[in-house]
Amino acid sequence: MAARGKIRQFPTAYKLKAIKQAEGGEGVLPGARKLGIAQASATSAAGLAGVFNNYSINTSIGSVQVGLSGGTFIVSLTVGPAGGGAASTYPTNTIATPK
Repeated sequence: MAARGKIRQFPTAYKLKAIKQAEGGEGVLPGARKLGIAQASATSAAGLAGVFNNYSINTSIGSVQVGLSGGTFIVSLTVGPAGGGAASTYPTNTIATPK
């Protein structure tokens, strides 16, 4: 385990291999790959542009993320095993093209 506060650096080849494995679903249970739901109140991708306040709750059985911006929202639910749990809130600024 890395020492607390130490920044670990990985070679590009290692990162590319990890991305390829994740895209192929390696290390993910089949059910977790299939059980993801998202819903937004926007009627187009452009409606999701702007600053959103995001709230996230992650548990050992799944996660819920909610993004709010004025009257627009986006909610996503994911079911699948994971280790530990966390809660967070953070702002994002999304750019949608073309407008």
